[in-house]
Amino acid sequence: MQKSLPAVIFQTETVINKHLRLNVYPLGKEQVLVRHPYCRNLFSQLRCLPSLHYDNKLKGWIAHLDELKLDELILQLKKIAPVYLDARLKLDNIEELVAAWQPNRNGSALQKLEVSTVPKAYLEVLFARNYSRNTIKTYQSLLLRFMRTLHLKDTDALSKVTAEEVNRYHAQWIASGKVASGTVNQSVNAIRFYYKQVAKISMAIEDVHRPQKPRQLPKVMGRQEVVDLIRAAGNVKHRAMLGLIYSAGLRCGELLKLRLEDVQLERRQLIIRSGKGAKDRITMLSQRAILLLHAYLEQYSPKKYLFEGQWGEAYSSSSLRKVLRVAMSRANIQKPYTLHCLRHSFATHLLEDGTDLRYIQSLLGHNSSKTTEIYTHVSQTAINNIQSPLDRLDFSQPMRRLELKP
Repeated sequence: MQKSLPAVIFQTETVINKHLRLNVYPLGKEQVLVRHPYCRNLFSQLRCLPSLHYDNKLKGWIAHLDELKLDELILQLKKIAPVYLDARLKLDNIEELVAAWQPNRNGSALQKLEVSTVPKAYLEVLFARNYSRNTIKTYQSLLLRFMRTLHLKDTDALSKVTAEEVNRYHAQWIASGKVASGTVNQSVNAIRFYYKQVAKISMAIEDVHRPQKPRQLPKVMGRQEVVDLIRAAGNVKHRAMLGLIYSAGLRCGELLKLRLEDVQLERRQLIIRSGKGAKDRITMLSQRAILLLHAYLEQYSPKKYLFEGQWGEAYSSSSLRKVLRVAMSRANIQKPYTLHCLRHSFATHLLEDGTDLRYIQSLLGHNSSKTTEIYTHVSQTAINNIQSPLDRLDFSQPMRRLELKP
């Protein structure tokens, strides 16, 4: 069975069993499973929690969420050891998210913490505007860092911040050399969102500066590298996942959210629901990808999602990244490719084969053609068809020597 690496990792500070961890997994309806490396001390502490009972077959502790809410369980567990939440564990309300995103601390340290989370209204507005869970998590962590760095304990302190202080905060962060410009740009978005959409404070938002973002070319795999990568994947399920990302230019999250009804084999189409920007689109399903899917479906029997994990939920992104790392190692590919490089490669190879840029834009789900035009800069065919002015010069004439006059 496929194991999934935890998606949410909490930093440990002053917890009782700081060298151990508690993994929390979904288990059916209204149940979660808590597992951990064996430790007599840790086992004894968990046994004292009335909400948990140990199951010998599952080798873990079962908690019924109808008896104890998930956010209360998380806070109880964090007083004992660091908590890791599996990516397939669904957090359905603000209280659960607040509990999940608080750092691991014991009870006394948690009381001393000046700023434990961002204003609750901030999360509520982000959810109301249908932002993705990853965006909400990123905005929450960036605003929380801003509050802690400036020692802002509450909304009253936030209301007194000026645009100059925000710019100074980002300037010092950039000067440290420990952050990319893209992260700082996200921090600007997170802070501006709070003041404009949540607090509705008349800060001079236009005076908050953004760092200049370097224009980086996408990393594109060679065609033979793609062949070697898919062949080196561990099993038919892994080959189908990597092959489908490349064949249709999917984002990682789009692949993992695919349901069985989204795959239209007869029409050779994939329906991408709620992609980036909450947009639906239809993309291509290649003949070779169909063969990979047939082989996969014959061996596996997914019920809801096209690719499912250990507990019947969507396959986790951390496990998919591990699939890529293992396949790259087996294929002896040393370059720092990521899953998104398969999407870049899809677009670039289509462009090299003569596909119109407008069709590529539609398949990728880009709003603007300017986003898609970046692939013209890395298209090998386009570059090779351009003749350098050096090649147009005539070097056939004998070299003339300069005669120096006495």
